[in-house]
Amino acid sequence: MSVLFSEGRIGGVSIDNRVVVSPMCQYSAVDGAAQDWHLVHLGSLMMSGAGLVILEATAVEAVGRGTNGCRGLYDDAQEAAFARLVEALRKLSPAKIGLQLTHCGRKAATRTIPERWRGEPLPPEEGAWTPVAPSPIAYDEDWQVPEELDEAGILRIIDAFAESARRAARAGFDLLELHGAHGYLIHQFLSPITNRRTDRWGGSAGNRNRIAVEIVRAVRKA
Repeated sequence: MSVLFSEGRIGGVSIDNRVVVSPMCQYSAVDGAAQDWHLVHLGSLMMSGAGLVILEATAVEAVGRGTNGCRGLYDDAQEAAFARLVEALRKLSPAKIGLQLTHCGRKAATRTIPERWRGEPLPPEEGAWTPVAPSPIAYDEDWQVPEELDEAGILRIIDAFAESARRAARAGFDLLELHGAHGYLIHQFLSPITNRRTDRWGGSAGNRNRIAVEIVRAVRKA
């Protein structure tokens, strides 16, 4: 227990203790921007005594959002909302503040159904959009078939992660976490089940890993 409550470090960030609040999606954003609810929710976590609080999965482009209520960090209004939120949270405790960046890929454009963890596809009348993915393979039966990313689309997404990282730095975050699991876009490239490409972004393990490596490099540089 003495180790758990001792000072920790992630890269160049010093943390008062090793208790970390994981990112938890709230599905309460409006046009991707944080709302009053986020301040109430995160404010309570800032005062929990944890050394680090990581904010929920935040999309790097509009088509990468999981739902209409998911947060984004790809325009000025979203950046301004995050900056206000971070400034308010800083007054509550010395906890460090992180942000998780993500792109949902083929699992985007869904409707959140609390009693069914898989959710369901967002209907057209509720503003559905066409997801993108490494290969045109639907997430499940009756789900949208995603658009297969071309070279330009992949490079656009890598740049989008970097641009969101720059916005996060300006908004005052201490660190970033990149979501590469749970069947979202980076994971979709890593898996041969969802990545059937034959170009430099698919096939061998090295090729399937390429986008993850390039995103990390771009974010670190930013």
